[in-house]
Amino acid sequence: MAAAVPQPRSGPGPRPPWPTEAGLRRGRLLDLLQRPARLVLVVAPAGYGKTTLLTQLAAVRRTGVAWLRVTHEDTDPGHLLHSLSDALLRTGTPIGRTGDREDLLRGLERTPEQLTLVVDDTQLIIGSPGEAELERLLTGGPPSFSAVLASRRMPALNLCRAELGQPVVVSGDHLRFRSWEVEELFRDFYGEPLPPDDIAALTRRTDGWAACLQLFHLSTLSRPLVERRRAVAALAGGARLARTYLARTVLDELPAHLRDFLARTSVFEVVTAARCDQLLGTTGSQADLDQLEHLGALTSSDDDGRTFRYHEVLRRHLESALRERLGAEEADCWYGRAAEVLEAEGASGEAVRACLRAGRWDRATQLLRRAGRQVIDTEAGPRWDDVLPAELVDEDPWLSTAVARRLAVSGRLQAAAGRYRRAEQLFPDPVDRQRTSRERRLVELWTDGRPQPHLHWLDRVRDAVARSPGASPAVPGRGPGDRLAAAMTALLRGDLAAAGGPLQEVLSEAWDDGPGPASSGQGLVHLGARLLHALVAVAAGASVDVEVDRIAADAERLGATWFVRQARVLRGLQSRDRDQLTRIGAECRAVGDDWGGLLADGAGAVAGLTHGWSPPGLFEELAGRCDERGAGTLRAWILTLAALGAAAHGAADAAAAVRRADAASRAAGVRGAQALVALAGAGTERDPGRAVAEARAAAVRLGIPWPEWLAARVAGHVGAGGSPAVATAAVRQRDGTEHGRTAPVELRCLGSFELSVAGRVVDWSGVRPRAASAFRLLALHTPRTVHRDTLLQLWPGRAGEQATHSLQVAVSSVRSLLAPDGPRGASRLVERRGEGYALVLPPGSTVDVVAFDTALSEAERARAGRRRPEEVAALRRAVAQYRGELLPEEGAAEWVVRERDRMRVRAARACARLAGLHLAAGELAAGVTAARRGVEIDPFADESWRLLISAYDRHGDSAAAARARREYAEVLDDLGVPAARASPSPAV
Repeated sequence: MAAAVPQPRSGPGPRPPWPTEAGLRRGRLLDLLQRPARLVLVVAPAGYGKTTLLTQLAAVRRTGVAWLRVTHEDTDPGHLLHSLSDALLRTGTPIGRTGDREDLLRGLERTPEQLTLVVDDTQLIIGSPGEAELERLLTGGPPSFSAVLASRRMPALNLCRAELGQPVVVSGDHLRFRSWEVEELFRDFYGEPLPPDDIAALTRRTDGWAACLQLFHLSTLSRPLVERRRAVAALAGGARLARTYLARTVLDELPAHLRDFLARTSVFEVVTAARCDQLLGTTGSQADLDQLEHLGALTSSDDDGRTFRYHEVLRRHLESALRERLGAEEADCWYGRAAEVLEAEGASGEAVRACLRAGRWDRATQLLRRAGRQVIDTEAGPRWDDVLPAELVDEDPWLSTAVARRLAVSGRLQAAAGRYRRAEQLFPDPVDRQRTSRERRLVELWTDGRPQPHLHWLDRVRDAVARSPGASPAVPGRGPGDRLAAAMTALLRGDLAAAGGPLQEVLSEAWDDGPGPASSGQGLVHLGARLLHALVAVAAGASVDVEVDRIAADAERLGATWFVRQARVLRGLQSRDRDQLTRIGAECRAVGDDWGGLLADGAGAVAGLTHGWSPPGLFEELAGRCDERGAGTLRAWILTLAALGAAAHGAADAAAAVRRADAASRAAGVRGAQALVALAGAGTERDPGRAVAEARAAAVRLGIPWPEWLAARVAGHVGAGGSPAVATAAVRQRDGTEHGRTAPVELRCLGSFELSVAGRVVDWSGVRPRAASAFRLLALHTPRTVHRDTLLQLWPGRAGEQATHSLQVAVSSVRSLLAPDGPRGASRLVERRGEGYALVLPPGSTVDVVAFDTALSEAERARAGRRRPEEVAALRRAVAQYRGELLPEEGAAEWVVRERDRMRVRAARACARLAGLHLAAGELAAGVTAARRGVEIDPFADESWRLLISAYDRHGDSAAAARARREYAEVLDDLGVPAARASPSPAV
C-alpha cells in the first residue's frame, strides 16, 4: 500500500479493517483463485473459511489487491460506490471524485498494473440496487481489472455476459478440508497432531467444515493426546461444541417453520421431497428444500434439486436437538416412522440405520436377514461406523462383510481377511458363505495367497506384481476390471504406450465390475483407473493437482482411504516432497497398510533421485520389502532406481548395482526397466553416446518419459542426437582441450552462501547482485529446472524482452566466473532446459540443503522403525548441517523467505526431538545441548524451551533453569501469551 494515499472527500464512515492473514495455507485453493479469470466466485455457507482464504490470496499477491467487506448499507448504489472508491484509493488507484462511477472506471483505466477487487460478505447485497451497481463496475472495467466475490449464496449477477468471461467458482466442496489437510492443520498449524485413524474420523464427523475443526481445536486445546482422542470419538454422538455457532450463524437466521422442517427431516441421510412429504404428511417439502439451499443453510444438492443432504455436523446437531425437544421415547418413534418410509422405498441401508438409531435392534436384524446383500452391495462409504455396536457386527454376517470390505479398501488386508472369516462362520446359507469366501480369497492374494490368473482380474494383477508382467494367459473377459488389469500389467512392465488404450476405455465408462473387495460400492475400478492415469501424467511431467484432489475427494466419499493415501502419494511425487512421502509411508505402516507404505516409500526414492538424494541402504531396504511380499516386478524397478542413482552420482559400486538391476529386470521380464538399466550402464561402455541413444530409443518405443538430466549425469551430457557434449564444469587446459573428469562441487546455502569447485572457493565479488541471486535461486532448487518466468521475477521493473536479456547476461556472467579459462559457455553447471535453467552438479558433489533433508528423512524412517540409535545419529547430522538461516545474503526476498522459515522450523523440531531422545535415555548434558540449540535456531520453539527447562531441572542446575524460565517468559510476553505458561511440567 502507498505511504500517502488520498482519502475520499465524503461517503461512508470507517470500514472494517483489512483482516490479517490466518489459518493454514491450502495451495490447491489458492491455485484455483489465481486462475486467469475476470471473475472468481467463492460461494459457501458460513464457517467454510471464505474470509481466511481471501486474506491468504491478498498475502500471496501482496500488491494490486483492493479489499471491501460490504455491509447492509451498501445495498444503496451511492453508498457502495463510495465504499469501492475508498477501497481502491487505498491501493493508489488514481480516482478523482469518490463515489462517481465514471471517475472510478477512468481511474481503473489509468492503473498500469493488474488490480483485483476482493469483496467479502457479498450475500448482504444480493438482489439489491447495490449488486446491480457492482455488476456495472465489473462489466465496465478494463481487462486488467478482476474481482473475487465471497458469498454465502450465489450472487444474482448475469454470468452469461461476455464481459465477465468464464467465471471460476470455488464451492463449499472445494473449501471442505480433506483428510490430509486436517492432518496438516493439527500437526503443523495447531501443533497438536492426531493419529491417522482419529484424523479420518474427525474429517468424517465434521465433514471437513473449517468452523467445526477450529471449535474442536479450541475445546481440546493443550489437553493430553488421550483426551483429544476421546473427544474425537465423542463427536459420533453429535458435535456439541458447534451448537452455539450453528444457532448463531445458521439456524437463528431461518424462519421458524424452516427450523422445524430441518429438525424433523434430519432423520434422513439423503433428503428428498417425497420422503419428507410422507414423513410429515404435507405436500410442500420441495419448496422448503429449495429455500434452504438458496439461503445457504448447510443444505446442498448435487443433482439439480432431486436429492439433498444436510451438512453432517448440522444433521447431528439437529438429531440431538430433536431428542431433547421430543424426549427419547417420542424421538425413537419418529425414527421408526422414518425407517418405515425408507423401507417402503427400498432404501434398505438407511432403513437399517434408522432402526438402529431408534433402538429397534430386532427390526434392524430382520431387515439385514432379508435384504443384507442389497444393503452392503449398494452402500458406499463408512456410514456404519457411528451407529454399529461391536456386538451386533460380531453376530451379523452382513455387517461383518460390510466392515471387511471397508477394511480392505483402506488397505488393512490382514484385518479384512479376519473379518471375512468371521462372516463366513456366521452365514447359514452356503451360497452366501461361498460368495464371502471368494471375496476373502481376493484379499488374501495380497497377504499370503497364490494368484490364479484364469479366475479373476485381480489375480492377473497380483501375478504381474509377482513376476513377468504380461506372461499371464489372456482372458476373454472385457469388463472394466479386465481392462484395468491390462493397463496395470502394461505399466508394471514399463510399456506406458500399451497402457493408454485400456485406461481410456475404463475412464470412458462409469459402471462397476460387480461386488468385491476391490470394487464394492460405486466406481472403485474407475477410481483406480483415474489414479493410474494421473500416475502416467506425473511421469510425463504434467500437472495433476486438480485431478488428484478430485480423486482423493471421491475416495473419501466412498470410504476408500487407501485410494486417498495413494492420491496424496501422487501429489508428493509431483512436487518431489520427500517429507510428505515419508509421512505417508509411516502413516500406512501405522495402520497396517504394508503395500501402501511400500508404494509411498518407493515414490520417495524416485523423488530423491531428482534431488541427488540417495541415502545408503534405502534401495536395499525397499528391495527386501518387495521380496517379503512376493513382488518381484516391483523389486526389479527398485533395483533399477538404485542403479540409476549409483551411476548418476559416480558411486564406487555403480557397476555392481547395474549388474543386479539387469539380472532382476531380465528375470522379471520388465522391458521398461531394462531400457533404464541400459542408461545406467552407459557410463561404463566404450561408446557411451551410442549406449545412451539405444536406451533412449527403447524408452521412446515404450512411451517412457526420458530422464534427460539423469542421462546427462550418467554419460557426461549426451545430447539429443546421441553425441557426447561438454562435461559439466570440466577442468580445461588453457588451449581449450578437456583435461580430466568433471570436477566435484561443494555447495553451502545454510548460514552463508559458498561454492567450491575442485577445492577452489569461488569469489562472487565481481558478479552483479542479481546474477548472483539467480545462481542462488538455482542452487536452492538443484537439480530441478527453474522456469524462466520465476527467474525473471528478479528483474521486476523491466519489460519482457529487457528482463529476458538481463537473465541471459546473468547466466553468461556466472558461466564465465565458473570457467574463466575456457571458451564462452565452457562451464555446464548452469544448464538451459527448454523454458528454464537448472544447476546440474557433477558426481561427488555435496549440497548442505540436500544433506539436511536427507538426514531428516533417514531420522523419520528410523523413528517409524523404532531404531533409536539410527534416529539419534541422523538427527545429529541434520542439526550439524544447519549452520544458520538459508541464504542470508538474499535478505527478505520473497522467493527464499518461505523456504527459509520452513527449514528453520524443521531444524528446531529436529533439535527438540533429539533433546527428547537424549533426556528419555538419561543423557542430560546432551539433552541440554540439543534443546539450547533448538531455541537458538527458533526462539519461539515452545517445545525446545520446555525441554530445556526440564533438562536443567533434572540436571539439578536450578540457576540455569530459572534463567531459562525468565528467557522463555520474555518470549511469551513478546507473543502476548500469559507468562504462567513459562513454568511447564517436565516434557519427558
